[in-house]
Amino acid sequence: MAGLIALLTTYKYVIIFPLGIFEGPIIAVICGFLATLGIVEWYFAYAILVLADALGDWFYYGLGRFGSTYIHRWGHYIGLTSERIHKAGAYFSKNHFKMVAASKLIHAGGVAGIVAAGTTKLPFLKFAGQCLFISLLQTGILFLLGVFFGHAYDKIGEYLNYYAAGTAFLVFLGITFFVLRWLKSRP
Repeated sequence: MAGLIALLTTYKYVIIFPLGIFEGPIIAVICGFLATLGIVEWYFAYAILVLADALGDWFYYGLGRFGSTYIHRWGHYIGLTSERIHKAGAYFSKNHFKMVAASKLIHAGGVAGIVAAGTTKLPFLKFAGQCLFISLLQTGILFLLGVFFGHAYDKIGEYLNYYAAGTAFLVFLGITFFVLRWLKSRP
């Protein structure tokens, strides 16, 4: 963690963007802390973090949107039939904000939900706006966490890891439940 802070204090805004795409939550906390020390300007760091988070989501959406032909063609090997994709698309069209919010807030399974939004052809502008809105809120909360409790960034990073592990476990349980239910329904 000390190396990450040294990297951020040395390269500042140049390194915030790529780190924000891949490790957004802890980078937002650290940037909030660095803003209190006067090392980075809070408004510039916050804007870069929101943009990095949103662009990462838009990239995964594009993978789903433009890679959907491969998913339709080969997805049946892992249980993704065209019928299931159509059902997911219908659910996304009715509950798109809930699904996008859940995908962004559940770190472990979130990428799958964002790819699914692209696969089901959720309109990009609607998706992009929702992601941007949620990124503004999520990054803002994490940034403020860094402002007020940034001196404990190691502990916060540990808690974020627990949160990610917990959501991964819940996603795993959910997938296991649906697979077992699917296997029971087969003749």
